[in-house]
Amino acid sequence: LAASCFRECPCCVISCQCFRSHLQTPYSLSDVRRGWQKLILCWSTLFAVAQIVIFIYLVLAEGFAEEKDNSMIGPTTYVLNNAGAKNAARILEYGEWWRLITPLGLHGGLFHLIPNVLLQLRV
Repeated sequence: LAASCFRECPCCVISCQCFRSHLQTPYSLSDVRRGWQKLILCWSTLFAVAQIVIFIYLVLAEGFAEEKDNSMIGPTTYVLNNAGAKNAARILEYGEWWRLITPLGLHGGLFHLIPNVLLQLRV
């Protein structure tokens, strides 16, 4: 059980050490390092970091929208549209097909970004 759990998520074995008693031999330092490298370099973590960096960039570039314009504490819809948010009219009229992909990294605000990143890293 501990070995399969370590392969899926090394943090659940290394961090909380809940399966330490079920192991016949403790992990070596190289096993722990390899586990953390696997966790940090997985696609979910890299994509989560990219989403956070994109959000910070958009907020630093244009600032937060007023609460009446965006209650999720994030950039304005104008900024999101310029960053590549899904806009069906621009996709169909101007052939901006990349707008089907770029929304994967955009978030409307902190109340949208934080739960998405937390769930993404949990899985």
